[in-house]
Amino acid sequence: MKVVLLLGLFCRQDDPPRDSPEDEKARPVVERATALLKEAKGAEKKEERDAKYAEAVESFRDVVKNHKKSRFYGTSFFNIGVILCDFLDRPEDAIKHFGELVASDVDDRDDSGQLMSPYRNYRYHAWRLTAACESKLKRPARAVVTLFAMRDAYVSHCGTCVRGMLDGFRESLVKQVRELTPHVEKETIEEALGKDKEKKADAFLLDYGKALREATKIPEAKAALRAVMEQWPKTDRAIEAERILAEMK
Repeated sequence: MKVVLLLGLFCRQDDPPRDSPEDEKARPVVERATALLKEAKGAEKKEERDAKYAEAVESFRDVVKNHKKSRFYGTSFFNIGVILCDFLDRPEDAIKHFGELVASDVDDRDDSGQLMSPYRNYRYHAWRLTAACESKLKRPARAVVTLFAMRDAYVSHCGTCVRGMLDGFRESLVKQVRELTPHVEKETIEEALGKDKEKKADAFLLDYGKALREATKIPEAKAALRAVMEQWPKTDRAIEAERILAEMK
């Protein structure tokens, strides 16, 4: 299933912010990118669609490079990744781009125009789509690690919003872990995760591998423990995972 999430370019219209001088410079570029997206969706041939999407990417890159002080900076930065991931089917490029976004100076607290979720949360959404790209590339262990980063990046002052995010995190985690270790019950995955809202990915996968070993699900246990070794080499948890694997032979 495709993941489509283009954050709105403009704030709600009942209380639109006044454009700054930098916003005025960026707005025509953003409107051009938006028009290209509409043209791409209406194109009949794949080559034409891809060309329009590629042009839209370049327009958004223009905003990111030349209009950092505009209010369109964060959404433009994010939208590039969405187009690469979902519309152009270039997951590796999207992963690289989202990594650049996470390391950038975008403000996750940019106004979203939504009452219940007032912040844009660019990094949260970037990690979420990165996980989708990793899944598309058949790299479930990386997707699992990325989902924990997604959870930790979420910004909100709303308790209900945080609970909803955590519910979504657990649901996505179960799905990705099942790609790593098929045929494992949801309850086993959730038990390894526990109730610790700050539990890290390496601790989860190690506990999960141990639980699978105790349940004599040896192939699945080995997959989880190898993931620990691959994702966090030479760490204490990787060493412990290696020891447990050696005992299972």
